[in-house]
Order: sequence, then structure tokens, then C-alpha cells
Amino acid sequence: MKLLIIACHPVSYQLPLFCSIQSKLRTLNINTSVAFLDNFSLNKTYFSDIDGNLDIEPHEYLSNLTHTFSRNLSNGKQGGYFSRVNLDILPSLLTADFILLHGYEYFAYFFILVFSIIFRKKIIFRGEATVRVECADEHVSMQPSPIAAYFKSIYVSLFLRYSHIVLYSCSRNKTFFEKYIGNHSGKLRAFPCCVDNNLCKTLISRSKRQSLRSYYKVRDNDLVIGYTGRLTSRKNLGLLLDAISLMSDELRSLVLLVFVGGGPEAAALAAKAQSLNIRLVITSFLSHKRSLSYLNMFDVFCIPSLYDPSPKSLNEAMNFALPVLVSDRCGTAPDLVYDNINGFTFSPCDASDLSGKLTRLCSLPSNSLCNLGKASAELVSRFSPDYAASQLGYYLRGYEY
Repeated sequence: MKLLIIACHPVSYQLPLFCSIQSKLRTLNINTSVAFLDNFSLNKTYFSDIDGNLDIEPHEYLSNLTHTFSRNLSNGKQGGYFSRVNLDILPSLLTADFILLHGYEYFAYFFILVFSIIFRKKIIFRGEATVRVECADEHVSMQPSPIAAYFKSIYVSLFLRYSHIVLYSCSRNKTFFEKYIGNHSGKLRAFPCCVDNNLCKTLISRSKRQSLRSYYKVRDNDLVIGYTGRLTSRKNLGLLLDAISLMSDELRSLVLLVFVGGGPEAAALAAKAQSLNIRLVITSFLSHKRSLSYLNMFDVFCIPSLYDPSPKSLNEAMNFALPVLVSDRCGTAPDLVYDNINGFTFSPCDASDLSGKLTRLCSLPSNSLCNLGKASAELVSRFSPDYAASQLGYYLRGYEY
């Protein structure tokens, strides 16, 4: 049997997963290959939403992965429905038995869906969207208009209806699919959100922690609260500043915020931190491995996003044995964050809620923080590319030709 994985372009968290799938399925006599719809991420491509060049260091994975780059006939834009138009992928579809689609947001995915149906290929669908919930006082709605929502429901339902297996990455992703899948919920299969846990472990370094904390003049009793990723309005990082401003003067003086990333909100966040007399470091955008190395200097990891279906930075931080503070709007929060076990969830619409959780963490002795971090590492170890690949193999065993 042959499995063809369709992916937009090489992404740092997907590549180790694809390598694991190829390795695991080979033992089941299923040959796996990946067809990428674009190759722009192989170069240092500038993105405005991170105010930096995308640099994911993919070649060590690609060298071990059977893959092709399909010709993209679009105008080269990075976003938009028609930014992936790949008609030359048809011959690859004809030779495959299973087609694994990683999304529905581009024309190429719809084209592949239609021809997979025509040629009676078995379709596996994977997505990571979750149902969006808004704060009552949000001024700019992130929800689509009723008309757009109606057409989206029809469009997404087509993918789910004609898929033989629908893989969900977390419990809230499953809820999203259940909204559209109707009477076909029996197709749903768990396939966990994961990152390259092994890579994270190789980058854990006490000497790196000491050198970074020395470079940024971190004092012995300071608590470094960190975030890695884009600095955009959806990430809601201003809430973290508001929450720290509500803490007592004594505790606030012990907090150092470190944002590893870049984006359009960087200047405003720096100005706000200065006005609130909060210590803040913004590194600008770094390559994937460099940003991972910064996790060594953190004491707590925080994601205050208004909407974040599957933040891979959470998995990465947990691999570094960090206590986590995570917005309850993050899709994987119910699966990865357990209050008082490895951290806390909080409302991204309530600075006082986050402030209270921060105060509790700041007041904990170092051994208690360490125990929370160990629990993070234990929990995330169950969310690995090898485990996900094994699950996919299990689901495919029932299909014989």
C-alpha cells in the first residue's frame, strides 16, 4: 500500500512527525511519501507577522524523508485561498492508496479532494482548528460573518463527509469536527498534537541556562516568565503585563518577562512595559533551535492567547520541564495543562485571574516549581511523533487491498 501525505510546506513540527510516520508504516508494508505544495520555507523568507525571516532548519529531516515539491501555479503569495494551486500533483494521487490531507484552506486541497473522490482513493483528513470563543468585551470580532460561516460549514463538511478517517489533535479539535461531521462521527480518531520531543531534550542545558541568565542580568531570586512565538494582537501579550501590574510591588520587582519572538506588537509591548515599570526583554525573531535554547532560562512559560488551536510552543516548553500558565482558549489546554499539577489555566479576558495565578507561582518554593515542571515533562512525553505514527498505523491496519 502507498500513503501520500499532502502538506503545505516544510514546517518544523511536522517534519519529525512525517519521518516517524514513514518509519513506522514501513514495518506495515505501507510506503509513505510527502508532497509539499510549496518550498518557500526552505529559504529565509520574511514574514511581517513575526517581523523576521522564517528559518526552520529543515534539511536534517528532509534528507531522511521521501518527498517531492509540487509546482505551485499561484502568484507566489504566502496566504489566501488561491495561494496554493498545484495541478501537477495528480500523477502522485493516482499511484497512492491513501491520501492524508493536512487542511482545507487552499484550493489545492479541494482539487486533491475532488480527484481523490473520482479515483476512489481513501482520504485521511487532519486539521487542528477549534471552535472560537470570544471575550464579552472584545471590540474586534474574530468570528466569521454569518454568511461566511454558512459557506464554511458546507465546505468543511465536504472534506469530513468524504474522508474515511478524520484525525483530531486534541479534545477541542474533536469538538470542532463534531460540529461539522454530522452522522459520520465514527470516523474520528485521536492523533495527538506533538513536536520533536527528542530534539527538545538534546537542547536542555544547565550551562545555557546560566549563560542566558547572566547575559540578561537575572538575579538569584528573580522569576523569569517566558513566551516564544509571534507578537501579534491575537497572542494577547498585553494581558500578561496588565496581570503583573496588579501584583504587589515586592513580587512585581522579582518578575522578568522574556518574549522570544517578533511581530507588529513588539514596540507597543515594550512601551507598555516601560510605562508600568515592568522588566521586559524582547529578543526579536530567532531560528527554531535558538528559540528553543531560550527555554532553558525560563522558570515559567505563559501563553495568554485569545485563540490558539494547537500551540506547539506549549509542547516544547513542557519538554523543558517548565510549569505552564495557559489561556483556557488554547485548544490543547484541557489535554496538556492540569491545575496544581503542572501549572494553571486562566481566562485571557481577566487580568486579575492571571495575576492571581502568577502570585501563587511566585510564592511557591523552588522545589514546588520544580515538581510542577517535572509533571509537565511527564505529561508531554505521551504526545510524541512516534506515538502518533503508531496510532496512524493502527488505524490503517483494517484496510487491505
